[in-house]
Amino acid sequence: MNKLDKFSSALDLINALYQTHGRLKNIQQKIALQNALTAPQLDVLVILKSNGPQQLNKISRKMMVTGANITCITDNLEKEGYLTRIYPKEDRRVIIAELTKKGEQKLDRLLPDYENHLMNMWNKLNKAEQKNLITLLEKIYK
Repeated sequence: MNKLDKFSSALDLINALYQTHGRLKNIQQKIALQNALTAPQLDVLVILKSNGPQQLNKISRKMMVTGANITCITDNLEKEGYLTRIYPKEDRRVIIAELTKKGEQKLDRLLPDYENHLMNMWNKLNKAEQKNLITLLEKIYK
């Protein structure tokens, strides 16, 4: 395979990743809008549901957004009563977000639909393909 063919293959990969990412974002936005949330707000709630209370800086790294952006997102989620902020006495610079009961209830209502849409995409692959795809993508980004 010559250099141009390799570059063309890399462009094909990038295009496939963009298309897949776009489809996932469309699903996420649809579910978020149906539930009076933004896609980033849904991301934060799902992260908290999956991982428990998290420092805001860790959430911003997972979502690849700025600290100012995560502050705005969590401000709005806190105003709606979906999360609360915890300020540890040991270090007041650290801010931890935690789901409230209302936030958990919101997720309990929307997650089945979200999961159904995502699993419809994921289940197009068999178990071996799923595992292989994860392994290959990790090899690229790590």
